[in-house]
Amino acid sequence: MLSPLLFFLSLTPSALPQEAASPLVTGLDVRLGLESRSPAPASRAGRAAERTRLRIHGALDSGPEWRAYSELQISGSLAGQPTTTGLHQAWIEVDNVADLGLDLRFGRFELSYGRKRMLSAREWTIPGVAFDGVLGNFQLAGWEADAFTAWAVRDQGGDHPNDRLAGVYGEGEVLGRPADAYVLMRRDDGDTQDTTFGVLLEDQLAGGVAWNAEIAMQSGTHSGGDASGTALALQADYPFFPRMRVGAGLDYASGPADGADGFLPLWNSTFLHQGFMAVADWSNLMDLSLFG
Repeated sequence: MLSPLLFFLSLTPSALPQEAASPLVTGLDVRLGLESRSPAPASRAGRAAERTRLRIHGALDSGPEWRAYSELQISGSLAGQPTTTGLHQAWIEVDNVADLGLDLRFGRFELSYGRKRMLSAREWTIPGVAFDGVLGNFQLAGWEADAFTAWAVRDQGGDHPNDRLAGVYGEGEVLGRPADAYVLMRRDDGDTQDTTFGVLLEDQLAGGVAWNAEIAMQSGTHSGGDASGTALALQADYPFFPRMRVGAGLDYASGPADGADGFLPLWNSTFLHQGFMAVADWSNLMDLSLFG
């Protein structure tokens, strides 16, 4: 649907500069992933595997009116295995449309919010996650919010044909403390149709102790059955050395019970919260963790 637009944007290098003399900024990012598993998976010739990602991006910032961003991604293996080349991001953003206080972004972009438990770009994975769609940013009653409707890009988070996501994610304060609130609606051409409501609270106490708590409730259908589920995450940490913090956390997510399918995570960062080995996900889970 957005192919002509994305092709046009891909010809215009762009990435948002923070404070640059030139409105045009370019750069690249390389990620090399190595792993070894024993025994070797049935889909792999040997125990070891290597995957590499190269992203080349550019940003064009006109100032207060509009900006554009384009990012080409090449992923595959240095060992000669097939590579995949395509656009990871390609969008245009226009500020204050019709003087309504609404900023619009359209094209292909990442969605990453809060503690990345619900929506993230999954930076740790080789392909990452990207969406084609439209996003509007606005402020209301002291809150800043993004409202969006988008389709997950195939092989970049789109595991099923026509994976769709729509919702609102807001950031503000509750009782003087930073807070996020969201409602996210997921649909695909398979058997997943659910809505997730959630709240994230966080704060820093005296002595540098920081904490955050997130709770989400989900309803709808998964594989034709009840999708009712709940997820909860609690974390606290404190400064141990000037450049190191240590802490503890609890992650809980309901599983199949009483005819309900349980909580099914969205495009979350499993690696960030359930470990870089990716052997668990935020579903049917009770996980106690120590980190530093």
